Amino acid sequence: MNLKVYTINFILILLVGCVSNPSYKSTSDDYAEVCLIAERNNQFKIAEDACQTALHNAKTGNLGKELIAKRLFELANIKRRQAKYSEAIPLLKESLEIENTLSRKINSKIGRVLTEIAINYAALGEWDNGAPYLEKSIPILSAYTGKERKFIKQIFKNYGRYFKKNGQLKRAKLFIINARKL
Repeated sequence: MNLKVYTINFILILLVGCVSNPSYKSTSDDYAEVCLIAERNNQFKIAEDACQTALHNAKTGNLGKELIAKRLFELANIKRRQAKYSEAIPLLKESLEIENTLSRKINSKIGRVLTEIAINYAALGEWDNGAPYLEKSIPILSAYTGKERKFIKQIFKNYGRYFKKNGQLKRAKLFIINARKL
């Protein structure tokens, strides 16, 4: 009889651990908003701390892979804005891994993460490491519009220039041609 009670209690504990907690969601959302406001006001240390807390609450509260991927992306963006590129890349890779489990094919969310990884590698001078990520975003370039499209076009141009300057003409051509398509 005791084994049965322990088994049921154990199962209940596991189930409770898998359920999202609404207070964590509210807290995560609040900190994400603080992050956004601080970023707009160029208060990046405050933004970073708030984004870190928003991510922590998303993970601790089991708020779902989609929200965790979003919080990772937001924190990585703040890291990039502070020139903490080597800290941003693992966050983006974790976000990419999650996004890939949520979608079987590349989409604009995945494309944004791929592009951000490429940007951070370029900022570190590691263009060869960033290029494969940018190349993976090529199939969805037509999905981008407005400012985002112009931004991505500039990234492709920069990669093209870099590889042209360094004698990797085939790779340069790939980026230059796709920049022109944007």
